[in-house]
Amino acid sequence: MKNLNEIKNKSIREVADDCFVSTTTFLRFVRKIGFSGYSEFTTVIKYTLLNQKEEKVSSFIISQKDYREEYLKNINESVRVIDKNSLITVGEYLKKKPIIYLFAKRMNKQLMQYAKYLFVAGGFFVVFPEDQSMRMIVQKQIKSDDMVCILTYQGKDEEWIQLMQRLKNTAHPLLVSIMGADNNVVQNMSDVNFYVFTDELFLIRWKLLLIFRCWQFSN
Repeated sequence: MKNLNEIKNKSIREVADDCFVSTTTFLRFVRKIGFSGYSEFTTVIKYTLLNQKEEKVSSFIISQKDYREEYLKNINESVRVIDKNSLITVGEYLKKKPIIYLFAKRMNKQLMQYAKYLFVAGGFFVVFPEDQSMRMIVQKQIKSDDMVCILTYQGKDEEWIQLMQRLKNTAHPLLVSIMGADNNVVQNMSDVNFYVFTDELFLIRWKLLLIFRCWQFSN
């Protein structure tokens, strides 16, 4: 609280270095105190400082410049924390030309569609079941020399946990997970894990709020 002015324009990496902790540890702290990510955390700090100066500023307005900067910080941090040994492990596995199975839900499907495009362009055979019934069928076809990639931001989805348990007890292919920088079940069950730094968008919450506001206005 005494260092709001110092924190407001720093990246998560810079603040974590100042606190002598890892970026992942600081992000867990930010979420523990109620924020969805570092961007929201710094936005609230800036809003608090502006309020202290008695300026009328909306907490929901973020300039395009600020958004771009935070977006680039997230990308840079995601690349920076990539573990070299994990890349080598996946690279060596890909040399064997495995069948690649991709799993994702909801908005993450769009990202996996692009991942599928890249793998197919690289000459790999890719399977991406997009609904639960197909995922149930496809998982029975997975073999030990295949590679399974799961994209989930929070890593707590019960379907993915059951899928990984089943695969570990049967074929046990290479299990690769891509998720937010937080300790969770899917991460701990993975053979290889990659972190992604981003800010969550709780669309359902905003839709419900909008519906409620419309109802208030109509009454």
